[in-house]
Amino acid sequence: MQKGDVSRIERAFRKVYCRGEPKEASQGWEERVMSEIRAIDASMDEPSRFMDRIFWRLVPAFCALLFLLTIVNAVTPVIPHEAYSQGLIQDPFVLTLLRMFGL
Repeated sequence: MQKGDVSRIERAFRKVYCRGEPKEASQGWEERVMSEIRAIDASMDEPSRFMDRIFWRLVPAFCALLFLLTIVNAVTPVIPHEAYSQGLIQDPFVLTLLRMFGL
């Protein structure tokens, strides 16, 4: 659609709206529009529709997880990275794992 087409459609809408005459849609027009809407929905491929469904079902869970992590981050004290790393290295279990992998 080009710029001229949009302005021409807008002028037509303004003209009809300013007249104040209600226009009734014919039954054939409604059927054609609804069949076009169904065709748009049918044109979506199945994997895309499946991914949309999964995505929107997981959004509330991600929001709840984000909220929980925000609260945990606000409550826990800030530990400098050096102290955290030193605590991990001094832990015998972690030290054993590091030696097993040659690190």
